Parts: sequence; C-alpha cells; structure tokens
Amino acid sequence: MKNKKFIFPIIILGLSFVLAIAFARPIGVSTEYSVISGVVQKVIDPNVVTEKQHKVQTTNEYYAKDDDKVAKLIEHPMNYGVLFVCSIPFGALLASIVLKRRNNKSEQVKINPSWVSNPFVLFLGGFLLLFGARWANGCTSGHMMSGIMQSSVSGLVFAAIVFTTAILTALIVYRKRGGKK
Repeated sequence: MKNKKFIFPIIILGLSFVLAIAFARPIGVSTEYSVISGVVQKVIDPNVVTEKQHKVQTTNEYYAKDDDKVAKLIEHPMNYGVLFVCSIPFGALLASIVLKRRNNKSEQVKINPSWVSNPFVLFLGGFLLLFGARWANGCTSGHMMSGIMQSSVSGLVFAAIVFTTAILTALIVYRKRGGKK
C-alpha cells in the first residue's frame, strides 16, 4: 500500500466506532448542536425549557419532538453526545500533534485564493451541511458511518451519494484551478 501512514488513523477510527456502539450508542453529532444551541437559548430565555416534578416542559416545538428528546438533553446537557462533540476539536489537535504533519509539497494540493478557499464560502457550506443534517433528522456520521456499521441500507445509499458528490466536486474544483498542483 502506497500511503501506509493512513492505516493507523483508520484503525483508530474504526475501533472508536465499535467501542461507541458497544458501550454507548451509535455515533452521531447533529442533535448535540441543537442541544448546545438550546443551552445557549436557555441562558437568554430560562423558560424555554423547564423541569417540574421530574417532567421536562418546553415552549419550543422543535425541542418537544420525539417525546421531548432535545428538551430533556437541554435540561441535562452533560451527556455522552455533548462531551463527544466538545472533544472533536481536541481530538483533531491531538492527531495533528501526534502525527506531526510533514510539509511535503508533493503531497499537498495548492488551491489558489478564490471562492473555494474563501472563509465565508467554507462557513456557508458547513452551515448548509449542518442545516440539511438537522432537517433530515440526522447527520453524516450518524447516517453514513454508524449506519453502515449497523448494515443500514439508507446508510449505504447515503455513503454512495456523499462520495459521488465529493468526487464530482473535487473534479470541478480541480478543473477550475487549471488542473495544476
């Protein structure tokens, strides 16, 4: 295999998914973003989610869906999902420190400053991805990675669509740059 440096991170990722399913639940993060935004909203409006006699109540229809699932998580936010989401940036930092990325110019693709590397466009793309994930009641990690591990047909279909879209997008971006490294 040409890129042996990718084997270790893939093994770690696979093991983390197996351990998550074995000891907690399938990995998914988009609901946790709703929980975190709900916690922020509760600071501004303490009545948006309340708990009386061990019963959670909310004035927000979205938080009340699925038997008050999100409202319960907002009321008690220190859970597996929120800790998982908060650990994502720290995991990325740890990986970058441990792997000490080399500045090998032959392995990096340079993207000329354009709409592709514009921070606003990148933020907008991330926002649309997260918005779409919540609209679909799931996220890429939940639908694709955890879904495939559970032999879900929708997970396999979603993965095929994501990879097809990613490949087509890369081809379009590469052509717009003139096909140069």
